[in-house]
Amino acid sequence: MPFVPFHNHAPELAKQETRSTIQMDNREPVQTHLFTESYCNEAGCDCRRVYIQVISDEPGVAQPRAS
Repeated sequence: MPFVPFHNHAPELAKQETRSTIQMDNREPVQTHLFTESYCNEAGCDCRRVYIQVISDEPGVAQPRAS
C-alpha cells in the first residue's frame, strides 16, 4: 500500500494546513517539529489511513523523528 505525502497533491493547501510545535528553553525557540501527512494512493482503496511523520528542523537530521 503506497503512501503519498499530502503536499505532493496540494502544495498550497498543505502549506496552510501543516502543523508544527516549537520547543522553548528560557523563552527562546530551540527546535521546531513539523507534522506531515501521507495518504494511501492505491487505486480503489478506501482504507482511510493517514500516516503522520514528525520532522525536525535540526540541521543534519534527514530522518523523521517519529511516525
